[in-house]
Amino acid sequence: MDADATRQTIAAFRDAGHPVYIDDFGTGYSSLSYLQTFTIDVLKIDKSFIDTIAQDAASSVVAPHII
Repeated sequence: MDADATRQTIAAFRDAGHPVYIDDFGTGYSSLSYLQTFTIDVLKIDKSFIDTIAQDAASSVVAPHII
């Protein structure tokens, strides 16, 4: 992903009055560094991380740290 081009695209959508959402964060090409780089309005964490909250699983600590 070209971070500079993505920032410009996000800015264009925001300037046009559209909110920017990231869906299924934590899968595919997602990275925690994107949360520092891109200005977004809503972050939806992937269900695979949410389902393990309060369970004894390695991924159970991921969602609270993202939040």
